[in-house]
Amino acid sequence: MIIFHRLLDIFKTEIDINHLENEIITVKCEISNPFKNIKTFKQQNFPMLNGKEITIECIFRGHKGQASTSFPATFNGTLKEILHLDICSNSYDRAIFIAVFNCITSYLHHIPNTIHCQGNSPNLCAYKFKEFISKNFSNKNIALIGYHKEIITSLSSTYPVRVLDLDSELINDNIDGTIIEDGISNFSPVMEWADIILCTGSTLSNGTIVNFLNLDIPIFFYGTTISGMAYYFNLPRLCFESKN
Repeated sequence: MIIFHRLLDIFKTEIDINHLENEIITVKCEISNPFKNIKTFKQQNFPMLNGKEITIECIFRGHKGQASTSFPATFNGTLKEILHLDICSNSYDRAIFIAVFNCITSYLHHIPNTIHCQGNSPNLCAYKFKEFISKNFSNKNIALIGYHKEIITSLSSTYPVRVLDLDSELINDNIDGTIIEDGISNFSPVMEWADIILCTGSTLSNGTIVNFLNLDIPIFFYGTTISGMAYYFNLPRLCFESKN
């Protein structure tokens, strides 16, 4: 869990030098998530969602940060209290931290594209993924880490694509001829097959991101969850239609 300790160190340094320790921060579940009944729950930690993900969101001084997670939780307290969350072994705490980390990074460094796209934008984003691949690569096998129907449909019409996901209800689904594969049992075969990896930033939330760092093939992270870490770790990130 070295990655999480490094993120905590970065966060502590930032709030210390900017004197933000006692600022109050709030993390809420995004109202537009597909599990709409989530907003009726009162407890701090909501039930685990069996591999499915929703988005939690933090707002601070007009800036927003998000985290997609299967362990949604809310928080209201000081930024100093965030430092005491157990982000290494508690998935609820980790989700809160990531949303806050992204929000504060946006506030301090004005990083763009920290808010997930809406409406028809996912379709346009998927088209831009295909454009990006066609301009920079040719005749490559693409591994997509994380289910994203629009991206699968867009890429699989031209390129060989294999998709890994952890949601048991999605595994073996057929999306335009592409079968969703088990992200655990099929991980190694897909990695050996792939020439390019497009990896969801949600791997930061579930802790599997360590499997996708320092690889010998091109990897691009996508989504808003990875926005803060991508800034500090200089990770290539594609998120064409997300908002500021």
